[in-house]
Amino acid sequence: MVRIVILGGGFAGTAVARRLEQIFGADAAVEITLVDRENFSLFTPLLPEVPSGAIEAAVIRGQAPRPFRYKPLGILAGPGRRSAVAEILGFRFSGFFAWWLWRTFYLLKLPGVERKVRVALDWTLDLFFPRDIVYLRPLHLAHGSETVTEAPSGAAPEPAVPLPRRGGVAGPPEKKDER
Repeated sequence: MVRIVILGGGFAGTAVARRLEQIFGADAAVEITLVDRENFSLFTPLLPEVPSGAIEAAVIRGQAPRPFRYKPLGILAGPGRRSAVAEILGFRFSGFFAWWLWRTFYLLKLPGVERKVRVALDWTLDLFFPRDIVYLRPLHLAHGSETVTEAPSGAAPEPAVPLPRRGGVAGPPEKKDER
């Protein structure tokens, strides 16, 4: 007679005992013994997923899960500056009010008070001051010999390298014929 002793029930020990029972189940010459502190086996590998909402308890019991249903409260879209379109609970809005709603919902969804205050302050300043547009030299000119020429006080500096024209092709500036 062959005696197989498995120490420790747990998941691995129980799985080994079941597999050996499948292999040697009909053979009376093999005796399989599982030794554990408890006289029962509690299968709970999916227990943390249930309270977190990752899986339903019905799935663990072998039942079909509830069908997924979702009904949105509304839709918001901001296609342009200070204008938007919205449909909330069946009511439709557009223009500045819809833009304000979009910004308000966005602000409410931000995590943390500090981030909400920073974004609200940035948006408030954006209402009163226009965006700054700054010309930065290309990286290949940053350490080269070509520099930005000095401009008279109060005037914008002229780049030493010509900027691309509308066609996207950079080249020397066109000279007007002074005849």
